[in-house]
Amino acid sequence: MLRTLMTGGTVALAAVALVFAACGGDDDGNGGGGTASGNDKDYVAAICKAQLGFFEDLEKAVKESTGDETEAQVVEILAPALDRWVAAIRNARPPADVRDYHNEVVRVAADAVNRIKQTRSVDALDTLDSIPDAPAAVRDRLNAVAKENADCREADFSFSQ
Repeated sequence: MLRTLMTGGTVALAAVALVFAACGGDDDGNGGGGTASGNDKDYVAAICKAQLGFFEDLEKAVKESTGDETEAQVVEILAPALDRWVAAIRNARPPADVRDYHNEVVRVAADAVNRIKQTRSVDALDTLDSIPDAPAAVRDRLNAVAKENADCREADFSFSQ
């Protein structure tokens, strides 16, 4: 069951990470997540590193699984990877024009992970569908940066998916 759920969960979480990462900003260094603002290059790097780390965690979990895990066991196995993923995206410093969107995505992602752990069901990932799309110009701008980032390339990460 783990391999089946992990495959579905990987797709769902990858989609969420991509939706999240579709936000972006300018390079002016004013404002941003928390008290300091990031720039496109650093923000993209943080998101791609988070995504790559999450994929590596999932790959390790699948390799270590028997395939016979219950859904509750899958949640126990996934919880640490999900927690690290949410922490990593939370710690990304968005550019000023992305702060509100970034904070909303982090809130929705953290809520989904908490629901997964509380319900012991990966069905809580459905709540991630409430994340709005980022503007196309932002996606285009961040994709240009992502093409130059090794973690983005290794994770086969695109802000357009």
